Amino acid sequence: VNPAMAHTIRNKDGSTTRSEPTKRPFRSLAAYNGPVLVAVLEERQGTLKMFQPPYVTASHQNQLQSNYCQGTVFDPMTSHVVFGAVEKCTNYSAMLQLLLSAGLDLAALSSDLSKHTASLGATGQRMGKGELRCWRIMQGVLVVGCFWDQEGPMSCLRWQPSLDEWVQQWGTVCIYRDDNTDVYLKCWDLYHRCHDVQHFKEELMHLGLKAK
Repeated sequence: VNPAMAHTIRNKDGSTTRSEPTKRPFRSLAAYNGPVLVAVLEERQGTLKMFQPPYVTASHQNQLQSNYCQGTVFDPMTSHVVFGAVEKCTNYSAMLQLLLSAGLDLAALSSDLSKHTASLGATGQRMGKGELRCWRIMQGVLVVGCFWDQEGPMSCLRWQPSLDEWVQQWGTVCIYRDDNTDVYLKCWDLYHRCHDVQHFKEELMHLGLKAK
C-alpha cells in the first residue's frame, strides 16, 4: 500500500493519528455491467460457477476450474464474457484487463457477499430497491475508473482494502490505475473529503476529470 494513502484520523480527545489501509489477503473484485452485478471474482485457485437463486428450479450450472480465479457469476446475459476471460487468461491481472476491454467495470465490495446478493433476481439486477446508479471516471477519452451510489470502499486493481475498512456510505469507487499515480492519489483525497455523489462529481471536474 502506498504510504501516501495514510489517512489522518481525529480522535475524541482532539489528537490525530495516521492510519494506512489494510490490504485483503487476496484480490477480490466485483464486475458490473452498468448497474448490474455480473460476477464476484477472487484471486485464488478454485471454481468459477453460476449463481442459482433459491426459488429457481435447480439446473445444470456452468462451472470452470481455474488455478488463479474463483468466484460466482450472477448475470446470465454476460456470463460468457466472464467465463471466456477466465478461460483465456493465465493470471488475474490479465483477466481484469480483458473484462475492462469488454466494457465491464470493476469495484471492491464491502461487507459479506450476502449484503449485495440477497435481493438479486435471476439476473444480477436488484429487486425492490431501485436501480443502482454508476458513472465512469473519464480522463479525456480514457476510462480511468468508475463509481456507484452504494456504500463501499475505494480501491484499485492491484489491491483492495479489508472488508468494511474506510467505507463511505455515499459511494463505492474503483480507479483503474495504480495507487502511486497522480489520478489515484487525487481521487483518494476526494473520496475522503466528499460527502455525497454530487460533491464527488463536482470535485472531479476541478481535477480535469469527468463523471459520465
